[in-house]
Amino acid sequence: KTIKIGNQEWFAENMNRVTKDSKCVENDADDDGNCKTYGRLYTYEDAKDVCPEGWILPSKQNVDDLITRIGLYKPYKDKVGDALKSTTGWNETGLDAFAFAALAAGYYSSNDNSPHNLG
Repeated sequence: KTIKIGNQEWFAENMNRVTKDSKCVENDADDDGNCKTYGRLYTYEDAKDVCPEGWILPSKQNVDDLITRIGLYKPYKDKVGDALKSTTGWNETGLDAFAFAALAAGYYSSNDNSPHNLG
């Protein structure tokens, strides 16, 4: 699933392609709901390899452009993150104003080689 915001097209779902170092949130098994719901967490090197042909990892400039575009919509000027967040799964409910539905999938720590902070 993809969405267009301004002149950018974004995936509106998380990647879930198994790689050597990818992990499910909270170290759950590959076939359980966490990977199906949140996708997988990747090291930077693995993340570069999971993009489908013709797609790239967003650069800082791509993200800055997205933030600027959303900030142009007056109701979201100071709530860009909330505008992209899903309406469920967060400690503070998002607005999902652009059908991006960002999920609180946690992060992958290369320091201890494990995923953290679902939700």
